Amino acid sequence: MNTNVNTNVNTNVNINVNGVSITLTDDQLKQIDEQVKKNEQPAKKTPEQLCKEIFENLTTRTHEKWPDSIFFFKGDIFYFEYNVKNGYLWCSYNKVWSVFEKEFSCNYYKIQSFIKDQVEQAFKNKGVTPHPYHVRGRY
Repeated sequence: MNTNVNTNVNTNVNINVNGVSITLTDDQLKQIDEQVKKNEQPAKKTPEQLCKEIFENLTTRTHEKWPDSIFFFKGDIFYFEYNVKNGYLWCSYNKVWSVFEKEFSCNYYKIQSFIKDQVEQAFKNKGVTPHPYHVRGRY
């Protein structure tokens, strides 16, 4: 395949492929560039998709020091602590809460309500009250 590209001073681009000549205007080039960039960027995840990913592959642990709590981890990384007595779901600020603040510009109450709804749907657990938790080595 024989390809030649020539740019004129008036910002038109001439492309010659195997003897076929095509002229593109600056606007057409911008549209092509925007389409290429759009196709290169992965689709942004919805809050629901992101939450589902966070919930996937969590393992549970208990600790004799905190018998009313169930801890949720991925590997050795803490994600949640659920207190079965008071219904509080402590969410890792770094791994859960701040993600919704940064990615979706949500405030405290929107995040709390959203996580509550997602936990109720995914785990059929009503009465959960999510809160951010800044891990300080509790577990």
